[in-house]
Amino acid sequence: MTYSSAFNVVGTPELCAHWGYPCQSYSFNTSDNYKLQVHRIPNQKSSALPILLWHGLSNCSELFVSSSPARSLAFVLHDAGFDVWLANTRGNKYSFGHSKLDLNTWSGLSEYWSYSIDHLAEYDLPATVDFILNFTNSPKLNYIGFSQGSAIAFAALALDEELNHKINHVFGLAPAMKPKKIPNDFFNSIPPNYFYYFLGNGSFVPFVQHFHRIPAGIHINRSIIKSAMKLIFKWDLDKLGTTDRELLLFQNVFSPTSVQNFVHWFQILSNDRFAPYDRGDQPYRSVPLLAYPTKHITSKLTLYCGNLDNIADIEYLENALPCHTNIHFRDYEHLDFVWAVDAKEQVWDEIISIMNAETQADLAVNKFHTLGEDYSDIMNENIKTVPSSSPNQSLFGIIETESNITEKTILNQIEDILDDINLEDNIDEHRNVQQNSNCYDEKVSIDMIPVDSIANPHNQKLDDYALAADS
Repeated sequence: MTYSSAFNVVGTPELCAHWGYPCQSYSFNTSDNYKLQVHRIPNQKSSALPILLWHGLSNCSELFVSSSPARSLAFVLHDAGFDVWLANTRGNKYSFGHSKLDLNTWSGLSEYWSYSIDHLAEYDLPATVDFILNFTNSPKLNYIGFSQGSAIAFAALALDEELNHKINHVFGLAPAMKPKKIPNDFFNSIPPNYFYYFLGNGSFVPFVQHFHRIPAGIHINRSIIKSAMKLIFKWDLDKLGTTDRELLLFQNVFSPTSVQNFVHWFQILSNDRFAPYDRGDQPYRSVPLLAYPTKHITSKLTLYCGNLDNIADIEYLENALPCHTNIHFRDYEHLDFVWAVDAKEQVWDEIISIMNAETQADLAVNKFHTLGEDYSDIMNENIKTVPSSSPNQSLFGIIETESNITEKTILNQIEDILDDINLEDNIDEHRNVQQNSNCYDEKVSIDMIPVDSIANPHNQKLDDYALAADS
C-alpha cells in the first residue's frame, strides 16, 4: 500500500488496522483519578519482555504508527517479535477523562489541566507500567521514550526505587532533560509564567488537535508545521522521505497537553536544572527547587542523541545521569529518531539487537538455574574426577559420574548457557557504546525529595532542601 492510501485514516487502532496489524485498547485510572488509555499491538508468541513506547510533548500513541510498517517503530518492533504497548499521557486525545472531576464545568476543567511533568512521572508512568505487568504477568518491561517520554522516565525512576526493578532498560530517543536555549530570541526573552497570559491555564493550543480534519492531500498541515518548526527550532526536517510520507506524518503529530506542562519546560530552561514545577506561590523562595536526583537510577539506560538536535542539552544529560548510562550519537534532528526514513537502520535495529541479546541472557540464566538443580542431584551420586593432567579439558569436562550420559548432557547444556550469558557481558561491544570516562555518581539522599512533594512540590520540607543556583 502507498502512503497516500492512509491519508485521513485517523486514530491508532484505525492506522494499525489499515496497515494490517491487530490493536487492543485498555483503559485504567491513575491513583489521582485521571483516566488513561494504552494501545497494544499484541504478540502472544513473544518470549521477550513487553516493550512500552512513550511519546513526547503534545503527542499521542499515533506518533509510532504513522507510517508504513517498515518505517513505523511500533510495527518494526512487533515484526521483530515483541509485545508492543503504546502509552498515552493524561490530557491527550486518548487519555482525556477523570473519575471525580466534572469536565463539563470551568472549575473541573481548570483543575484537570493543572498538571506538569511531575504528575506524569509520579502517576501516569507507574500506573501504566503496573497495568502492563499485571496484565501480562511479566516481572518487568523495556521502555522506549521519545523526547519528553524519556524525561518522564528519568523523573519517575529518580524518585521510585521499586520502579527501577520493574523497568529493565530505558532507551531514550532524542532524550530530554534540560533544553538548550531555543534558537529564537523572542521565545527566550519571555519569563516562563508569562506564557499563561498568552495561552491561558488550560489545554495547550487546543486547535492543533483538529489538524487531522484538514485533508492531508492539500498540504496545509505540512506547510504550516514545517514553517513553524523552521522558525522556532531551525529544523530542516529533510530526512522524512517523500512528500506523501511527510503529509501522513504531520497529519498525526499533535495531541492536547496542559499549558502547565509546556510552562514547566520553560522553567527548567530558565532555572538551568531538571527540577519539579514551581508554582511560584511561595514568595519567600529565593532559590530554584532541588533538581531530580537522577543519579539514583539503576535501570539500564541507553540514549540516542542527535548531533543536529538543538533542543536537548547533552552535556547536562551526561552529568546528571548515572555512570552506567550509554550514549550514542547520530546526525539527526529531534524528530528524526522516530520519523527519519532511515531510522530503522540507524537506530531501531540496534535497539532490537540489544533487547534480543538481553532476552537470550535472561533465558540462559533461567535454564542455568533449572539445570543446576538437576546437576546437583547427579553430583550426589558416585563421583570421580579425571586427573588434573588433562590440560585441554574445560572446567566442567573434568568431572564424570557413573550416570555418565545424563551428566555430560547437562554439563554441555550448562556450558552453552554460560556462553549465552556472556552475551550480556559483551553487549557493549556489539553496540559501539560511548560512556563518559570522567563520570562519577555523586548521590544525595533520596529522602531529600519526598514523593508527596511532587504532587504539591512547594511545601516547606522541600524548600528546606532547595538547591541554590550555581554562582
